[in-house]
Amino acid sequence: MGEDIPVKVMRGGSIDIQLRAHEGRGNPLAYEIVREPQSGRLEGFRQADRNRQGSASIVYVHGDDEESIEDEFAFRARGLIGGGVSSPIKVKLRIVDAPPRLGIAPVVDFSAVAGESDVQQLILANEGGGLLEGSIEPAEPFHIEGDGRFSLGRGQSTGLLIRFSPQSTDSIPPQKLSPAPADPGTSVTLKGEAKAPFSASAEPMELGADGSRTGKFSVANLSTSPLALRFEREPKDTANVPETVQVPAGGMSEIPVTIGTEKKGGAVNLRIRITSTHYEQELVVEAPAVPPKLEVVTPELDFLQTDEAEVLVRNDGGVEGDFSLHLPKGIQSLAGAESFHVPPDSETRVLLRLENKKDAKAGDSLIVDLGKGGKVPVPLLFPYPTPSPTPATTPQPQNTPAEEPPKPWKLNEDVKLETSKGKTFITWSRSKDLWANALLETVTAEGSTPYEGAPEDPRWWQAMKAWLSGSTHEAKEAWQEKQQFFGDRLTVPGEKEHEAGSTGKSESPWRLEAISDRDARGADWCWRITAGKESNGTQEQVSPDFKIDWQTRKLVPAHAESVVPAENSPQPGQTRADEPVLSAKLPFPPSPARAERKIETAAVVPERTRATVKLAIEEDPTITGFRLERGEIVANIDPKSETPRKPEFVPVKHFGNVAIRAIAATEQEGKKLTVVVATIDGLRPGTATFWRLVPLAGEKESTPTAGFLVPTAPPWQFPWRGFFLALLVALLAIVIWLRHRHRTVGRR
Repeated sequence: MGEDIPVKVMRGGSIDIQLRAHEGRGNPLAYEIVREPQSGRLEGFRQADRNRQGSASIVYVHGDDEESIEDEFAFRARGLIGGGVSSPIKVKLRIVDAPPRLGIAPVVDFSAVAGESDVQQLILANEGGGLLEGSIEPAEPFHIEGDGRFSLGRGQSTGLLIRFSPQSTDSIPPQKLSPAPADPGTSVTLKGEAKAPFSASAEPMELGADGSRTGKFSVANLSTSPLALRFEREPKDTANVPETVQVPAGGMSEIPVTIGTEKKGGAVNLRIRITSTHYEQELVVEAPAVPPKLEVVTPELDFLQTDEAEVLVRNDGGVEGDFSLHLPKGIQSLAGAESFHVPPDSETRVLLRLENKKDAKAGDSLIVDLGKGGKVPVPLLFPYPTPSPTPATTPQPQNTPAEEPPKPWKLNEDVKLETSKGKTFITWSRSKDLWANALLETVTAEGSTPYEGAPEDPRWWQAMKAWLSGSTHEAKEAWQEKQQFFGDRLTVPGEKEHEAGSTGKSESPWRLEAISDRDARGADWCWRITAGKESNGTQEQVSPDFKIDWQTRKLVPAHAESVVPAENSPQPGQTRADEPVLSAKLPFPPSPARAERKIETAAVVPERTRATVKLAIEEDPTITGFRLERGEIVANIDPKSETPRKPEFVPVKHFGNVAIRAIAATEQEGKKLTVVVATIDGLRPGTATFWRLVPLAGEKESTPTAGFLVPTAPPWQFPWRGFFLALLVALLAIVIWLRHRHRTVGRR
């Protein structure tokens, strides 16, 4: 009734099997399973029509084992009419494997920093049957952890570690690999991108007040390990940059860049090459130009001995600077131009000539226009015009030194040296015709100042008053008071003996000044008498400069040196042996004139021993700081004309504390100003001292301001009047109380 049925089935798979049988009379058949399979199972039995002879179907599902290679089950057919049964019919199943098939990701994409690694796992699977074998062997910069071989049975998978290790940031071509020869159509593509291990950025450098240029650039470490970097600069000798730096993992470092004042110049693009083990980057740092910094070096133009003088302008900047000259009448430039150039870090000399002496005026100045540096006046020194000599009727001696014009006060007549009771005095006439208010002054290289005499012994009531009031200022003034009392003082010439102890108010025609031993024997200065003209009150020198000759105890001219010995007979053209040789110069050099910076506004808040100063000057970008300087206003004497020169500020030491409290920028009437607030301690009450503001440009001093006065509040005075009034009231109250008590006791 039926034959065995051969069937192939995939391992682990299933198949729908037709069950067929035949009965000769065509009666309907029914099918039944008489033996189950060993390596699988049957399910889904179906028979389309049991009322007629036909087939049935059943599904065989393999058990998915790896050992079985065949299986079988049996069924039989039964006749529904007549009840006949067929012999068992076998279904023989052959278990076959599917071809191997590789399952893998088509693309593996890597990204890593140069010098480091990125690792990813590549999954390989046998999605078919049988045994899948192969290997992966990529090229640099990809590497396989292990030998890269694999062997996979049906449904098995494995993972291979692939490492991406780029050594540079060059472009990396993708690699396409076919790992399994059994499945050549399946491949994987390896891609990689190498990143820079660091990034760098820079800002333009800034210009300092001293002409230096400073800046910095930043370096960020993008890797996961510390990074050693090397720096090379181009041009090599331009800037100061560290040679190496260590940047921590994932960190950032700021690298300073400086161009010192000794390398001033124009704008420059500094190229810095940054190098690590596997990467290199070039960075450009912009450095601004150092502007011209012009300075007039010549303090004054001296036309006293020659008709030509030279003005010198120096440029301490980094680029060329221009200046121009505003020539006064009678002065010409030998270069034929009034505008000039000064190369960087160099100087320019301009030769000037005095063409017309008649046009020269005392007090004229050459104006040097430095552009942004301002206009600097340079004083001009001219010889004073003298009248033409009158022809002499008798021959004059040749080579005779010119005599000094006589002074109204004569030495050892109107000015004398006196000693009394071990003390030294200089006495002089108070006034003469056309002159009044004669004063004694000392003359040094820094100028002349009124002499403050040696202190005399104070009167006991003065010292007592100073002690009671507690005022050191009054005590010092009382100690230095030069009043003449009783018979122990010096009797000056022209005063009667009985007037010496008089307490009257009459004024002696002579003045005297006590000289300390140190001042009297000092060799660093000389003396002079000055007096005021009655016509205009101008204080001028009225005596020769003199010193004290202790051998003769007389006053001698300061410029008189030694006397030629009598035995040395004069030669032709020489002076007589008994005449003193006169020096052509004073014993100190003249001081040069200086330019001054204008003070726009000034305010002083005085206190008793201190003061607060607020000054405003024009803004100067080269200024980095300030300091206050105390001094005196001194007018030196011209050695040739013997007239005072322009007064100038001479620094003196201050023993108190001076501090700059604040510096601020402001604007007034369209002009940018710098405001400086400072405090001065250690001042004497009730005084006024000269000060000036000195701007600082780095370690150098810039042009100072003009001098200004700083007053202080008057000293505190003890309220003597109120004290004695209160004491008097208290005494009166005590007397009244005592009288009242006495009367009360008497009545009892």
